[in-house]
Amino acid sequence: MKRRNFLHYAASSLVLPVLIDGYGAKAFARPSSFIQSLISLADQSDRVLVIIQLQGGNDGLNMVIPLDQMSVYTSPSFRGNIAIPEAKALKLKNYAGTGLHPAMTGMQQLFNDGKLSIVQGVSYPTPNFSHFRASDIWMTAVDSNQTATSGWAGRYLDQRFPGFPDKYPTTQMPDPPAIQIGYVTTTTLLGPTDSMAIVLQDPETFARLVGDKPNAPLPI
Repeated sequence: MKRRNFLHYAASSLVLPVLIDGYGAKAFARPSSFIQSLISLADQSDRVLVIIQLQGGNDGLNMVIPLDQMSVYTSPSFRGNIAIPEAKALKLKNYAGTGLHPAMTGMQQLFNDGKLSIVQGVSYPTPNFSHFRASDIWMTAVDSNQTATSGWAGRYLDQRFPGFPDKYPTTQMPDPPAIQIGYVTTTTLLGPTDSMAIVLQDPETFARLVGDKPNAPLPI
């Protein structure tokens, strides 16, 4: 995806109040420019992977609802009064046993259009229940009894674009291999020696850097 296309779809999509790696986005409400931006990106012919990291806690069972296990899900000892009623869950095409939170209409549309997949029950044997260790595992994609200083996406991009950043940009690759919106470089995009992404506070800063907006003093 070219830089201007990225800005076109991403710059208008980020609105308060849910935080995505330090930047605001109303992720699931409708109408949501963020979800509409994802839908537009899914229609593009380029191979683009969008990773959204939601910092903080998330009730996964109220987000992706096990409709085929409602008796357990709604039992007083399990969900009690916080369970989403089956009648309110958003239905998924060809997946009667799984539903989505009623606010996730944009995600429902993407799934039913074949543009979104859901992986349930992601875990590892004998977890230690540490949030920080679990984050390390899924960012680095190594076994729970191992550690790594690079991320799974960073290692892939390092193999795909050897010599980054010193040997780039090139005629064939004028754009950065990855763009991160946030304040701290994520482990996911760390390569063997350096981050494989340019890290920007917001799309407006990127627009000024590439000349899509009038030059203005960058924030200090």
